[in-house]
Amino acid sequence: MVDKENTTEIVEKKKEEYLTRFINRSVSIPDLDFNSWVKIFEKVFDYCFNEIRDQLEISKMDELKRELFLKLEYLWKVLPTPRLIKLFGRILKTKIKIFYKDLCIKDVVFLCAIQAANQSLFHTISINKEYFIDLRTSDEYMDIKQSVLLNIMEPDKYKNRVEDFLGQLKKTTRATESEINILTSVFHTLRPDGYQSSDRELLLNRRISHYFYFKIFFNYSEMPHAISIEGLQELKEACKNKNYEDISEIILEQYNSLKEANLTKSYIIFINTFLKRDLSVSQAEKLLFAFGRAAKSFSAIPGFFELGDKRSAAYSIWDF
Repeated sequence: MVDKENTTEIVEKKKEEYLTRFINRSVSIPDLDFNSWVKIFEKVFDYCFNEIRDQLEISKMDELKRELFLKLEYLWKVLPTPRLIKLFGRILKTKIKIFYKDLCIKDVVFLCAIQAANQSLFHTISINKEYFIDLRTSDEYMDIKQSVLLNIMEPDKYKNRVEDFLGQLKKTTRATESEINILTSVFHTLRPDGYQSSDRELLLNRRISHYFYFKIFFNYSEMPHAISIEGLQELKEACKNKNYEDISEIILEQYNSLKEANLTKSYIIFINTFLKRDLSVSQAEKLLFAFGRAAKSFSAIPGFFELGDKRSAAYSIWDF
């Protein structure tokens, strides 16, 4: 005898298969209105920063919120659904633990939003860094650097170059205007007006448009101790508690550790900033003597349109 239950089950399955040819059963969740979106976004944002909140200065957290507030409308359009906001939260929670000390937090937040919303666009950024980094911060693309620097002198050429590239991004990755606007907050090289932060400013503010910090973010590479927050704090503490000969040895050790990564010029900029801004007069004078003593062993080889490290150090001492 034929099992009636099995026969009925087969018939019902065939009916279901037949119906699915004509009925689309997928469900589309509508985008959130702005007020509802803000409430969810704030909860996710607070959750991501909860573990490191005590380690951030209140002023830095307030500044970050002010900068994000200016872009809230664009973030709303980039992350319009609860699903995308939660995905953004998972990505941000992972990366903020790694990068909050050593990279510009605002840049990390914006790029995590891009990663959640448009994986293709995020991948395109990572493999086309010559369009996103400030070329003055790297010697890797010498031919491109020369042509772009010449074009910057002619605003129309620079504007056309940027517009052509943004047009390609929109075609190949379906990047929206809101996503492009978020990107221009991170990478000033995408601004058609040709506005440029100084390479020194990019370094000191740890912006991801600086070649070095771009590599740190996209390669998950470790920050060299000598120019990490901890490494620079070690130097600052030495200026309070050690004599200038000992400080000189610390400087030389840190300088030598950065040679392979071609970051010695960046280190000199950080020391120069300490001399001018972050130390008392007596501590700055001690660092000055230590810096001069260590600089005798710095490289004299000049870089691209730049002084060698030894002359750069001498100029910093003279300037102080």
